[in-house]
Amino acid sequence: MERLRVAKTNDYFIRNNKPVFLLADSVWCAFTNISIEEWDWYLDFRYCQGFNAVQISVLPLVLETKVFDIAPFKLTTKGNFNFNKLNNDYFDKAEKMLIMATKKGFVPYLAVTMCNYIPDESEAFGRVEEKYIIPFDTLEKYTVQVMKSFAKFYPIFQVSEDTSFPSDRAIKYYLKILEIIKTIDPQALTTMHTSVKTVMIPDEFFDRVDLYMYQAGHFIEMQDNPYKYAQKYYNDAPVKKPIINTSVCYDGMGFGYKYGRFSELNIRKSIWQSILSGAKAGITYGAHGVWNWYKRGQQFLNEKCWQIPYDWQTAIRLNGALEATYAKWIFETYKLFDIEPKPFIMNENETQRNEIRMSSSKDKVVIYIPYNVDVRVNKNLKNYDFFIINLGNKLIAKPRIEYNRKNTIFKMHDFNSDVLIIGQLK
Repeated sequence: MERLRVAKTNDYFIRNNKPVFLLADSVWCAFTNISIEEWDWYLDFRYCQGFNAVQISVLPLVLETKVFDIAPFKLTTKGNFNFNKLNNDYFDKAEKMLIMATKKGFVPYLAVTMCNYIPDESEAFGRVEEKYIIPFDTLEKYTVQVMKSFAKFYPIFQVSEDTSFPSDRAIKYYLKILEIIKTIDPQALTTMHTSVKTVMIPDEFFDRVDLYMYQAGHFIEMQDNPYKYAQKYYNDAPVKKPIINTSVCYDGMGFGYKYGRFSELNIRKSIWQSILSGAKAGITYGAHGVWNWYKRGQQFLNEKCWQIPYDWQTAIRLNGALEATYAKWIFETYKLFDIEPKPFIMNENETQRNEIRMSSSKDKVVIYIPYNVDVRVNKNLKNYDFFIINLGNKLIAKPRIEYNRKNTIFKMHDFNSDVLIIGQLK
């Protein structure tokens, strides 16, 4: 598989000399919990749906479950990780899984660390377990092995996962990993997977990473993050780079200590609000039960927050996955790689104006409207042909539009659904 390259405009990727929209599935526990036979079936299923990337943790997710089949380190007599002794069987299995994935065209996103393995990060999350902190003097040996096993698959290396950059000590770890990765493979794509409370990476990372990833989060009260965080990177990052929302609210996951679970409507909103706010390089979907490869009756440590996951065989068929692949199809079919966020929307209600998102290019206009209202754009768009997609049932219609000298008003449509309006220059 050819290495991903950043486009000349620095806001999306090129593969095989063609622009590509990266649609990843979160399957964090793939290396530690999934058998080769299950992995083969999984890849075929997601490939047919339209996914082209997978997000995996190299380390076990011990904050969520203590259940894993194999780990990258040997175990001590007490059952703890011996960070001085790498488990070759683990890396052999992981390599085999990435051979299978890349043959089918999947781009791996590999989280090199998780927050609970880095000092001070666990404390920030209120779950300190000293036995999981990687000693700094073993970090190089581990990272070199990660590169030896995985660099040949041209992954995106997520140096951190869920980081809040809580201390100089934690930052020292991340800078060391970045240094090792870039020394071994200067062309490797690197990024930071941040915590939901971290809007942007610290200044010392902007020149060291190749793309920006942000976690929009899985709390119902934070579902303005998809557009707020994208907008922040797009407007304020000192260096322009591709932006990806790497945590669209997980399909079927609980609202975060509240009654209710996320559905396909929440997922559509998160996807389109991200894309039209500047995070157009790709989207990462997740299903509650696939990301942790949950099996019915298995221990899950975060039930109070996220609710019990679906069995992975149920979760993989949740409808949000098809919403994600439909968004990818629209993006690539209508060649939206050149769109940029535009602050043209005018509504009396501030919340409505923020939730409605708009991007445009020299010959296209795209508007996402989550709820059925009149939408005023402070520009005359009479020289565009528009159509409207009812995202609830995927039907297409013509919008009712009023024009005046300075404004265009998209009148309330006939659908009780969120919609996408696309205009092409005549």
